[in-house]
Amino acid sequence: MYKKIKNLVFNSNTTFIKVVIMNGFSSIVKIVTSFVTTKIVATIIGPSGIALIGQLSNFLAFIFAFSSGGINGGVVKYTAENRNQTKLLKYYLSTSFRITLFFSTILGVSIILFANYLSKKILYSDDYSIVFYFIGSTIVLYAFNSIFLSIVNGLKDFKKYTIINVVSSLATLVITVLLVFFFKIRGALIGLIISQSSVFLITLYFIKKDYWFKIKMLLWHFKWKIANRFFKYSMMAMVTALLVPTTQFLIRSYVITNFSIDQAGIWEGMNKVSNMYLVVVTTTLGIYFLPKFSETKDDGKLRVEILNAFKIVIPVLILCCFLIYICRVFIIRVVFTANFLPMQDLFMFQLMGDVVKIMTWILGTVMVSKAMLKHYVFFEIFTNVLLYFLSLYFSKSLGLSGFCLGYFVSLFISFILMIFTFRKLLLANEQFFLK
Repeated sequence: MYKKIKNLVFNSNTTFIKVVIMNGFSSIVKIVTSFVTTKIVATIIGPSGIALIGQLSNFLAFIFAFSSGGINGGVVKYTAENRNQTKLLKYYLSTSFRITLFFSTILGVSIILFANYLSKKILYSDDYSIVFYFIGSTIVLYAFNSIFLSIVNGLKDFKKYTIINVVSSLATLVITVLLVFFFKIRGALIGLIISQSSVFLITLYFIKKDYWFKIKMLLWHFKWKIANRFFKYSMMAMVTALLVPTTQFLIRSYVITNFSIDQAGIWEGMNKVSNMYLVVVTTTLGIYFLPKFSETKDDGKLRVEILNAFKIVIPVLILCCFLIYICRVFIIRVVFTANFLPMQDLFMFQLMGDVVKIMTWILGTVMVSKAMLKHYVFFEIFTNVLLYFLSLYFSKSLGLSGFCLGYFVSLFISFILMIFTFRKLLLANEQFFLK
């Protein structure tokens, strides 16, 4: 197995090796900082605090996607395709910049106006209105940061992308820990927002001398034709931004209502464990495979890239999941506290779901790279609706672990349907995209 993976990787593309190494280093830093942050937060504010952070995180995922108009995937794609055509690239960058400015400004003002209402609905209290004032005031910075990083990604400047992420992770750790230490739950919530937005200054420092980062270039011309091309990516991003956090929010609310807020915190803790190690895989997919799939025009070459992704990523992921399962009690004690020990019963189904999630993610990345709007929207709706109802169904007989079983089963069913959708591309020599 080792020789097979080694030969496949080294014979396919040395760029992938560099990306894996750089992203591996970045991910290690991100995992360590995430671990330290989670440990401190869990120790100081406990399971109930973790549940509230989960609620706010889902809300942030929703609005952050809307803050840039949902065009990040499109920015990566069209930057990768046109990076050697300066004039055309100017039109794409300036159009994306203006779209981001428009959406982030409208959204920021709206959040400030409805801060009290959002505090009651999202965090179950009007004591946290200040949190939403912070969100509304800083969301423009987050939106610009996400677009600038998408441009760096599309230009395949992997070294700079990695450095920015490493420095951002360290800054996030310092900001969050200080705020949690001094202001407890409120500090944790505000820290989640400030850390997401303050990284804009870090990105700005590293890109300020890049040839494309010129005010004149970013404010060049707005092209409706290009904006319409971004529209498909907006639809895909907004569907995901709406469905994924909403599904998580509804499931967590169900757990709080029918179990307890502490149980919701334990379930949220299991999700955090998954996020900690899946960040290595998901960021690699985003950094390397999205622009790679986007610029690959030949079906045969695309098939090879997809199969290589499966052959390289999935065996390593399965091994990691096995080790995590064996060490689950140790992980809970180190990352969280003894109050989270009931989480050990959730690991098996959650880890099985994580493996299938990455398998669907690879094919989902193909859909994004080729702007397969209808297919992408269908699978997002289907998977999230299935996840919600299966989670509630299994929880009635299995308790908290039933939510993890619903997670696995819903993703497995979606993956089978995805294989059927891509059957001509993956299993035959027929043309799929180039007909």
